[in-house]
Amino acid sequence: MRQIFITLLALVPCLLIAITRTVVKDCSGRNTCIQTVLTDSYQGYTALGYPEWVEDNISSADFWLDEIENRTVCTISGHVNDNDLSQKIMYLNGQEYQDFTINTEGNYTIPYLYTRDAEIRLLFKKSGCLPSYRDISISYNNAMLQDYTVSNVNMYAFNLNDIRVSNAGNGSFVTIKAAIDFIIEHVNSGLYTGEAIRIRVLPGTYPESVDLSPLANLGITNFSLVGVGNAIINGDGYGIKLVVDAYSPCNGAVYNINSLKITGSGRGIIFKDYLGDETENVQAPHLTLHINNCTIYEFDSGSFSGTGDPIFSAAAIHFEGAGSITSCHIQDNDIYASSNTYSLYCQAGGVYICNNSSSITEVKNNVFTNNQGSLSGGLVAKGMGQILISDNEF
Repeated sequence: MRQIFITLLALVPCLLIAITRTVVKDCSGRNTCIQTVLTDSYQGYTALGYPEWVEDNISSADFWLDEIENRTVCTISGHVNDNDLSQKIMYLNGQEYQDFTINTEGNYTIPYLYTRDAEIRLLFKKSGCLPSYRDISISYNNAMLQDYTVSNVNMYAFNLNDIRVSNAGNGSFVTIKAAIDFIIEHVNSGLYTGEAIRIRVLPGTYPESVDLSPLANLGITNFSLVGVGNAIINGDGYGIKLVVDAYSPCNGAVYNINSLKITGSGRGIIFKDYLGDETENVQAPHLTLHINNCTIYEFDSGSFSGTGDPIFSAAAIHFEGAGSITSCHIQDNDIYASSNTYSLYCQAGGVYICNNSSSITEVKNNVFTNNQGSLSGGLVAKGMGQILISDNEF
C-alpha cells in the first residue's frame, strides 16, 4: 500500500507540471509572460526535473506513512490484570505475526494492518501459570472503522485439573475450543506427564461445537468437561463429539461430561468408540464415557437426508461404546428420515445406545420428555455387550 500511495503522489505533481507548461505556451505572443514564467519555473526545479514543492510533498507523505497509526485498518485493545508476563504474541491465521507491548497500567492497543479477513489469536504467557488466549474474527471491508476490544485477561496458576473457560473473561480461555487447543499444544510439546485434565466451563452461552476426539487420539486417558452454573453449549451441527479411532493410543481411558446444558440445531452429544474389524465378539473399549447431570434439549433436525461415516442415529445422544448416561434431562428433541434410505441416521429423538464392548453401558435416573424419532422417541438400545436401563422416566 505504501509504495502505491507514494507513486500516486509522485504522479500528481507530474500532471500539474504538464498543465503548467501548457499554460506557459498559451502565453504565446506575449514575450514578457513567456520570459517570466520560464525563468520562475526553471529556478524552482530540482536536479531531477521536479519542482521543489513536489519533493517536499513526497517527503511529507513518506513521513506520514511511517507513522503506524496512519496505516492502521483498526485496533485491537484490552487489559491484562498482570504486568509480569513473559510473552505477548499475536497470531494471524495460525501463524506467529508479532509481539506487542502492555503499558504499566496493563492496557494494550495493537494496530491491525492486514487488509483481509483473518482469525487473530492473542497469546499471554507467564511463568508458573496457564497461558491465556483471546481470539478475534476480523471481517475486513474497504470502509473499515470498527475497533475490537477483547475481554480482560487473568493469569491462573498452572493446573491441568482446573482449566477455566469463561466468555466473561473470568478464565484462562474465552472458548472451549481455545482450551482444547492449549491441551493439544501442551501434549505435543512433550511436557505432559499423564495427569488428569479437567476443563471447567463457567456460566454463559458458548456458540461452538466441541470436538474431544483429538484428545482421545493423543492418548489422554483421564479427561473431564464440567459445567459450572448455567453453562450452555449451543453448537452448529453438533454440541459435543467424541470419536475414538480403532488404533487410538487410548487404553482404559475414562472421559466425563458433567453438568452442561447442550442445545442447537443438529445433534447433541455424539460418541463412537471404534473397536476394530473383529465385529463377531465383544472387545475391550478404548475409552469409557460418562455423561452425568446434563440437559440436552431442542435438537430438531427435522427431515434428515444426509449420509456419512460414522453413522449417528439420535438427535440428543448417540452413544456407541461403554460408559453411562445418568441423571440427565433429555427433552424436545426431534429427528426423522425423509425416506427409508436414511432411517439408520434417525432412529431415536432421545438416546441411541449400541454397546459391542466387553464393559457395561448404563442408562439410569434420566428424564425423557417429548422426543420423537423414526424408530423411537425416547430410547433405542442394541449391541452384543451389556446394557443396563433402570429408573428412567419416559
